[in-house]
Amino acid sequence: MEPTANPEQIIQYIQQPAFLVKDGIVTVANDAACKYQIKVGTPIIGLITLGTDDYLSFSSGKLYLELKTGRAWVSVCGDTHLFCMDESYSSPELRAFALAAQHLRAPLSNAVSGTELLLKSDTLQNEDLKKQLGQINRSLYQMIRAVCNMSDASQLGAWGNIKFELQNVTSVFDEIFEKAANLTKDADRAPEFLSLKENIDCVMDAHLLERAILNLISNAIKFSPVGSKIQMTLKKRDNRLMLTVKNNIQDGNSGIYGNAFSRFLRQPGLESGQIGIGLGMSIVSRAVAAHQGTVLFDAARKDCARVILSIPIRVNCDTTVKSPITLIGGYTGGFDSYLVELSDVLPDGFYENV
Repeated sequence: MEPTANPEQIIQYIQQPAFLVKDGIVTVANDAACKYQIKVGTPIIGLITLGTDDYLSFSSGKLYLELKTGRAWVSVCGDTHLFCMDESYSSPELRAFALAAQHLRAPLSNAVSGTELLLKSDTLQNEDLKKQLGQINRSLYQMIRAVCNMSDASQLGAWGNIKFELQNVTSVFDEIFEKAANLTKDADRAPEFLSLKENIDCVMDAHLLERAILNLISNAIKFSPVGSKIQMTLKKRDNRLMLTVKNNIQDGNSGIYGNAFSRFLRQPGLESGQIGIGLGMSIVSRAVAAHQGTVLFDAARKDCARVILSIPIRVNCDTTVKSPITLIGGYTGGFDSYLVELSDVLPDGFYENV
């Protein structure tokens, strides 16, 4: 829920735990927050466990950080900060999502295999038919992306397939940027990438961060005006990695961006072809949270949006989480993750020769 001019009037109507902070002190808490022992008069710094520095420099937009009671979004409401605790990820609806995804994977894989066999057939000479098959194949990849998000929906609070390894940050991000650039170079608003100029080692799950970055690229292209610039910059600030994605916003899309990280929330509505099922950006924020980082979304200007992922540089980590069920070929089931995650913005022609 977006903050209004009178946050104190609406805070009790927010279903998830929510509270207000002014001058560094909790001033109002709804009933749900009180159940988490969040009390009026408590200094907010004492409640933040990850993201203190980011919060202290926070002045606009929405910031995703970690409290003692769990993850929360912080929004600026004039001289007040509105904290909304992240929603539970163990609801029956999310488990139903995952079950539905499990049943959809096999028929979708069979359908993709069928179209790709036809596209590779030596007997296929009709160019119009080839274009139609490419369009069908791309649609199937879009469905696979939705299924992947649905499958992971019930695990967002405690990721199942995380494997932290000490890796060279520059090499990992350069590879992601290079692959994405090669795919989007012919787009009318292809992203510009600026990476680090030094080698830095950091504990990370490269595949999880890749998925988050591809989601950001897809959204930036999807919501940017034709011919506008999309800038992605990776920097090192103190002991943190800062990935910034900056892009212009199409007229009328500022409301969409303002709720970009709200799970299942679709604006302007179901009829919009731009919006998915509302899980992609939740995956981004949870992927960053798994790396003990924060996410800042800022749209201070109506025509421009900026997302900043901030991740601490760690060289030691004892946490390796493995799911009891590991999908063969990764979370996409063996399909190219770039073609899956960017299927909303790549042209049909890419899917004629996969």
